[in-house]
This record gives sequence, C-alpha cells and structure tokens, in this order.
Amino acid sequence: MKKHLFCLPLLMLVLFACENPAGPSSGSVALSSGSVAPSGGALKAKVQFDSTLKCCNNTTGGYIESGTEVKEQDSLSFEAQLSGDTVVDKWYLNGEEKQTGGTSYPIYGVSNSHVVDEGGQKLIKVRYTTKTPLKAKVQFDSTLKCCNNTTGGYIESGTEVKEQDSLSFEAQLSGDTVVDKWYLNGEEKQTGGTSYPIYGVSNSHVVDEGGQKLIKVRCTFK
Repeated sequence: MKKHLFCLPLLMLVLFACENPAGPSSGSVALSSGSVAPSGGALKAKVQFDSTLKCCNNTTGGYIESGTEVKEQDSLSFEAQLSGDTVVDKWYLNGEEKQTGGTSYPIYGVSNSHVVDEGGQKLIKVRYTTKTPLKAKVQFDSTLKCCNNTTGGYIESGTEVKEQDSLSFEAQLSGDTVVDKWYLNGEEKQTGGTSYPIYGVSNSHVVDEGGQKLIKVRCTFK
C-alpha cells in the first residue's frame, strides 16, 4: 500500500508535463504571434520633368522642382510653359500618351498606376509635345458678342483665333424675344440658351471658304 501512495504524486507530475510540453514560455509565444507587422507605408516617388513644365503639388501647396518626392494620394498639376506661336499637341506619362491638347495635365491622386520603376527608383515622368496651331477667323453679326476666354476679353467679327482657344458667343436680345436655334457653319447645334460655347477650337469647328478658314456662328430668335 505504501508503494502505491508513493507512486501517485510521480504519476501526476508526468501527466502535467505531457499536457504542457512547451513549458512556461509558451504563453509569451502566443502573445507575440497575435501582433501584426507594420505596413510599408504610403507609396513615394520622384517627379521628373524638364524646364518646359511647372508642377504644383495641390495637396501640400505650392510649386515643386523636378526630382522632388511626392507620396501616394498627392494631387499634382503639370502646367505647360509655352513659347512662341505653339500649342500642346500630346501629353505623356512615363512615355505613354495620355491626353491630347490642353495647357495642363492633372494627376488627381498619385497611385501605382502613375509610377514607373527605373533601376529601383520610383518615378513619375511627365512631358508634352507641341505643334503649330490651326488658325481661323470668327464670323458673326451684330446680334452676337464673342468672348475669347483663353486670351481674355471680347473680340470683333473677323478676329483670328487659334486652336484650343475657348470661345463664348452671347446673344444680344432685344424686346420680348428668346433664342430659338444656334448654328455653326450653317449646321444647327443647339436649341435655346443665351450663349453658345466652343470649349476648344479644333478642325471640327472650322469651314474653308475660298481658302479662308472661318468659324461662322449665328442664332435665330422667336
């Protein structure tokens, strides 16, 4: 009987050791396994452009130089610095054509889709090409006024405008009348409204008459 009583505590110790093979340190391992490794943080890249461009970081505020680091979700605006009688033809991002015309190219929120990796360096490369613009003369009568929103101010019939200029033709109403229809080069374009806009002059707005390029706008009243 005494032998059995002596063996009982030894048996309990063996059973306890089998249920906890890792020993006291197993509790600390369980705690550490629940921690999450920190993320890599926001994407960062350097903008790259030449002296024919300016870049504004609208998120941080102010213009930045080529080589400046920007981060994910920053809003950028690249602005063409045109010289002479030229307009923007195409905009390119990392060598890929992205936009036709316009004096600026926006990136509303920097993301991986705007970034290229060159030799382990993350870059946002923007450039543009230029061309000699199409030119034409506006033609309208005394019932209209025309504003060139690009150069600023009203212009007279017969004034030359150029490709990508933004124009607004305004009806000069008299008496109890309203505009019925708007016509561009004889083709009906708009019903009603006190003005007719051309957001960017292009070939589609121009007619050739006797070798002269014209933009002819008129309206009818009712």
